[in-house]
Amino acid sequence: MKVFRFCLPALIILLLAASPAFSDLNKGRCQDFCKSDKECKKCSKLPGCGSGYSPMATFKFHKTDYWYACRKNAWGNLSERNKQACLEYCEEHDQCKKCSKHVGCGQGYEKIMSFVGEGKNWHACKKTLHQRLSDRNKAECEEWCGNNELCEKCSTLNECGQGYTSMKHWTGTGKNWHACRKAGAASNRDACLQWCGKNGNCKKCSKKPGCGLGYKPMKMFKGPGKNWFACEKR
Repeated sequence: MKVFRFCLPALIILLLAASPAFSDLNKGRCQDFCKSDKECKKCSKLPGCGSGYSPMATFKFHKTDYWYACRKNAWGNLSERNKQACLEYCEEHDQCKKCSKHVGCGQGYEKIMSFVGEGKNWHACKKTLHQRLSDRNKAECEEWCGNNELCEKCSTLNECGQGYTSMKHWTGTGKNWHACRKAGAASNRDACLQWCGKNGNCKKCSKKPGCGLGYKPMKMFKGPGKNWFACEKR
């Protein structure tokens, strides 16, 4: 009896320590089963496999951690049919941007068509007018920013955030967007251009430390924001 009392705690600790290994073993056996059976769609630790699925096999090596091979039930198959019908509709209609299980389609979208019946309903969604105009403002800001050497980023923040200064705005209907430069960047560039104009060897000012192919830096203008470099030909 004393031996039994001594061994029982050790046995419990051993079983608890082995539980993760048992779980991995059960999961691995379930995954192997799923690979060999086309009806199996996933492995789950849920006894009922979750909404739209039914268990088809159980894998257990330790009673506290079972794994279940799952196939789609009739409701799940009908839900998949609704989803596929929505995706096909979206491919044929440019205004459709996504399919959603949510009736309202989510922020920035609105429903244009529903695929309902037995199973989970699916909804074809287009962008709202507000979202389309917001996208236009963003695209125009990014295009302008890409062609302006001082512009670092586009932001929906009016003042661009800490360390930045707003340069140009795209406002009106839709979300506003703002082109932003680093604070102090313009003064560094202007200082470089002013110095370069007084030095005959200086050929250009650059944001690149090495000045680019065929050039080398002469002087750096630094401060808050982006550094600029006066460059001469090699």
